[in-house]
Amino acid sequence: MEIKTVAVSIVLIVVGAGMWGVVCVNELYKMPFVIEICQDEDFLKYTHKGIGTEGDPFIIEDEHIGGSETSGIKIENTTKYFEIRNCQIEVDTTGIFIQNIEAGTVRISENICEGGMIGIKVKNVDSIIIDNNICKNNYDTGIVLESSEKCVILNNSCQENELGI
Repeated sequence: MEIKTVAVSIVLIVVGAGMWGVVCVNELYKMPFVIEICQDEDFLKYTHKGIGTEGDPFIIEDEHIGGSETSGIKIENTTKYFEIRNCQIEVDTTGIFIQNIEAGTVRISENICEGGMIGIKVKNVDSIIIDNNICKNNYDTGIVLESSEKCVILNNSCQENELGI
């Protein structure tokens, strides 16, 4: 997994008892630049949770992905079961892009996708579950389904996008 290191500095001005001072607090965050899975074996590059079966799917969770000019999470051409959950994605294009996946093997749940063109895009994937996600401040659409049938879209919030779902 490619890791991008981002240093964040917070400068606070302290005023009290006639004293002026500057306090610097530095925090170091490590964020994956993107997650890109193009075949079943690629899951092992990004997660060690699950084995890809219906009862024990691969889990991609708790990732904070930002600053990319490509999709934050892109998964295509796989047959294994997987879930994407509790991720926060802030990229310029599509937050989560899923394409050409075996029917019924995907769940996208409780993610935040914001500030890009599209929050979540699904193409040529049948019987996917997309639930409890927030897609906000995308300049095009919150959630897009293209050539995908029998999908469950439940309890998602699409706010301040050009189009919702």
